[in-house]
Amino acid sequence: LFAVPSHRTRSVLHQLAPYISEPIPFVCATKGIEETTAKLMTQVMEDELSPAMHRFLMVLSGPSFASEFSIGKPAALCLAGSDEQLVRQFQNALMTPVFRVYADTDVIGVQLGGASLPRHPAALDDGVAVGELHQALDVLVDHQDGLARAAQALEDDAEWLERQCA
Repeated sequence: LFAVPSHRTRSVLHQLAPYISEPIPFVCATKGIEETTAKLMTQVMEDELSPAMHRFLMVLSGPSFASEFSIGKPAALCLAGSDEQLVRQFQNALMTPVFRVYADTDVIGVQLGGASLPRHPAALDDGVAVGELHQALDVLVDHQDGLARAAQALEDDAEWLERQCA
C-alpha cells in the first residue's frame, strides 16, 4: 500500500523504483493531482515505475473518514486497476463487514472521486450508523455525471485539467 502526500509521490517512487526487481501488486491510496504536471497519481506511477509494473497498479479511493471508521462506522472505498482479476483478489482481501471495497477498472474515474461507488454502500450493514459518509456519498453520486465527463476529458486530452484551472 502506497500512501504518501501527492507532492512527494514522484520523488518517492523515483527512489523506490530501483528496488522493485520484479512486478508486484501496487495499491496507491494517494489522492490528488501532481501540481507541476497536472497528472493523476497513476500517471506519475507509470512515469516512474517499470512498464512491467503497469498492469499491477491499482488505486484505492472514495469518501471515507478515518475518525468514523476508527470507532466502528463503515467506510466505502473503490479499488480500481486495469487487471480485473487482480483487483477482485485485493477487494476480497480488504473487505470486512464495515470496510466495503468496490472493484472497478475505471482507474481515472476512481481517482477523480471514487465515482464508481453505489449510492449507499455503507447502509448494507443493518444497525450501523453511517454518519457523514452517507452525506459524502450522496454528494458524490449527485456529481457523478460531471466526474465522468472530467474523466473522459482527461483520457482524451492530457492538458484538459490545466486549461480548466487557468
